[in-house]
Amino acid sequence: MSDPAYLGAQPGILSVLHTWGRSLTLHPHIHCAITEGGLDDQGLWRLPVRNCFLPIRAVMFKYRGHFLAQLKSAVDCGELSLPDGETPTSSHNLFNRLGRKPWNVNLRERYDNAEGVVEYLARYVRGGPMRPSQLSRFRTDQNDVLFRYHAHRDNPDGGRKRCRKERLSTGEFAGRLLQHVPRKGLNIVRSYGLYAVACRGKLDQARADVGQAPVRQPKPVRWQGYLGRFPDSQKQTHCSVCERQLTLMAPIAPSRAPP
Repeated sequence: MSDPAYLGAQPGILSVLHTWGRSLTLHPHIHCAITEGGLDDQGLWRLPVRNCFLPIRAVMFKYRGHFLAQLKSAVDCGELSLPDGETPTSSHNLFNRLGRKPWNVNLRERYDNAEGVVEYLARYVRGGPMRPSQLSRFRTDQNDVLFRYHAHRDNPDGGRKRCRKERLSTGEFAGRLLQHVPRKGLNIVRSYGLYAVACRGKLDQARADVGQAPVRQPKPVRWQGYLGRFPDSQKQTHCSVCERQLTLMAPIAPSRAPP
């Protein structure tokens, strides 16, 4: 992106870690939303020189190289748990073979407005690995879960035409679902470039160059207002005796001992 033949400026990047396939199998990959343009060294907004300023092969080579390098480093430092029967030497051999294979990189067309970007990110940040409407049957007494999904191979153009069903035991279903719960402290949404926290001044400058207002700090969300969006929220936000709205007096520090 720093190459003047493509952009020669610093864009804004938002990335989301996505670990699941449509059948809840482990399928780790990332989704990125990148601004079509960036701020150059002179503080001016620059548009891409070409229709697509991210060459697919270059992105694939860079991502593949960095990813495999991190895996090799984790194996050498003992930070990566290897499967049974796998050794550091065999792992490095596998990484070398993977380094000679093409990796999938999918570059999509740009959105014309910010609403499209928000909807795209919300699909992966707030949607989760499965929607309740996908569950066709859930019977704990018979150890049986049936759910629906749209397989990519049946819908290659992204449309949802054919639907598959899969039946799992309750234990296997729970195992597939829980493997996509991020570990504590893992930030699955990250920002880079102009969207990084340290570049807030540059982002406001870029927005001014294209006729947009500076970024406004969002108002803190109060728990009463958040719960008020849901049905029967009156029970959670008001006292059951006097029916007055509950007020936060002081936070209660977490403790392992019972209250």
